[in-house]
Amino acid sequence: MRILPLLLLAACTPVEEPADDPTPVVSELSLDLWAQPGPGGVGVTTQVLVDHDRPTPAHGAELGLPERTLTVETWYPAAQGGVDQSARDVPPLAGPHPLLVWAHGFMSDRLDHAGLGRFLASHGYVVASIGFPLSGRGTAGGADAADVINQPGDVSFVVDSLIAADGLLAGAVDGDLLAVGGLSLGGMTTALVGMHPAVSDDRIDALLPVAPATCALGLESFDAPNPPMLIVHGTADAVLAHDEHALALFERATGPRWLASLIGGTHTGFPDVTAGLFDDLEHADSVGCGTIEGSVETSTPVIVDPVDGEGDILGPDCSAPCVDLAGYGRGMRPTRQVRLLMALARAFLDAQLRGDADALLWLEAGIGLQEEDVDLLIGG
Repeated sequence: MRILPLLLLAACTPVEEPADDPTPVVSELSLDLWAQPGPGGVGVTTQVLVDHDRPTPAHGAELGLPERTLTVETWYPAAQGGVDQSARDVPPLAGPHPLLVWAHGFMSDRLDHAGLGRFLASHGYVVASIGFPLSGRGTAGGADAADVINQPGDVSFVVDSLIAADGLLAGAVDGDLLAVGGLSLGGMTTALVGMHPAVSDDRIDALLPVAPATCALGLESFDAPNPPMLIVHGTADAVLAHDEHALALFERATGPRWLASLIGGTHTGFPDVTAGLFDDLEHADSVGCGTIEGSVETSTPVIVDPVDGEGDILGPDCSAPCVDLAGYGRGMRPTRQVRLLMALARAFLDAQLRGDADALLWLEAGIGLQEEDVDLLIGG
């Protein structure tokens, strides 16, 4: 357990006015508080949004389409429902509310983080989880990870649609308080839309990439400081190695950033649908690796920026997924991972979108001191 700031600042005390070293300020708040569901109700609605200005590429035997169709699940503050069971299509509480757009991972689904969506909605956030047209579970012709280069545009389109929404969600979203997050390939989407100059959206106030697939992130993403960014990754991730993806992203970035490393955390343990279901497994990635086997290209590594086909990338020598699952030992229980992610996400969003000083203090001088299975790096 440690907190290792990237930059250590030293203060000089005048000789004529000697003083004792100040006592470090440490948060007295706890994980139990930050992981506690909020007092508000939770509504949910499903929207099918069609972007007629951008096409869906052909893949496999499937023909391309002139538009992109996105199914979006949105959880929001309401007078009815709750974290255990949201209320469908009920009126939202008077807004506007901060918005988190969530991007699912490869061969995943918009509902895989429904628990996170309900949890944050109970604390006053609107959470919109996008079902992407080609990278999700059940995609006709098989999921296509290469479509990640089009997913930042999907995020921006969903933001536009929610801000301009009429009907049920009219006025529910505060377009000036916007965060984007996502798992795995969704973490790559998060980094792209937040940082890559070719596809970034300058409205974004905070980034929450979780176990992000960032080896193929073009180096031009680091030409300007990133928006405040919390990276969450497990040290026993057998799908996307922690140091090659999360640590490399943290070290190369230049804006405000935090890296929360969950000791023994796995890749498959982050979706809240795995909590309880995989807790008895030695390592949850035994399931995740079996799911993606044969679906991820490993023989031809990406060596240029996939967004524009030129320029260097963050990790041209990154290892293939699931090479040494046995070498990681016993992984963190998914129930524990999900709880940590919910608390970290809430504290980060409260700090960045609501200016909550207590939340920032717990993130920087709380969880890393209190929880033995969380290491925290601070930079920027």
